[in-house]
Amino acid sequence: MERSNQRVTKESVWKVADELFAKGVIVTQEKVRKEIGYGSYSTIGKYLKEWKDREDNDVSAKNYPMPDSIKKLIGDGEISQLFWNTFCQKYELISNDEKVVELEKEIESLQERLEILNQNAARLDEVRRLYNELLNKSEEKQAKIDSLESDMKEMLNGMSAS
Repeated sequence: MERSNQRVTKESVWKVADELFAKGVIVTQEKVRKEIGYGSYSTIGKYLKEWKDREDNDVSAKNYPMPDSIKKLIGDGEISQLFWNTFCQKYELISNDEKVVELEKEIESLQERLEILNQNAARLDEVRRLYNELLNKSEEKQAKIDSLESDMKEMLNGMSAS
């Protein structure tokens, strides 16, 4: 569903966030981007923050749906919901931090590749300089050969005329 030249909208982020949240999925930038198929993490993150901070009685961004298996373990009360929300919020931060680490590694890899390309460009410039230098020397040598050849023809013509 990758769409080039498209910008993610607040409405599309909120819609996907609502859908994920309704399914009991912890809403993260990564999951929203995967569902939408495009968009920068910073833009999605900005709209997700607005989504989480909004006042909305239909879908509370502050209370994540608690799976039944968790309810059996910690109960279904207000304190349990608070613990569950705290867990979900920490999970979101961890997921986002992991994405940042992944992106930092990708940036580092790209920087290394750029450095190699810069080194190759410098080598290519040196090869071009050497090539031009050799070409100039070759042209000079050819000019000397042509001159010597001309001198030899004159000498031979002078010898045969005598």
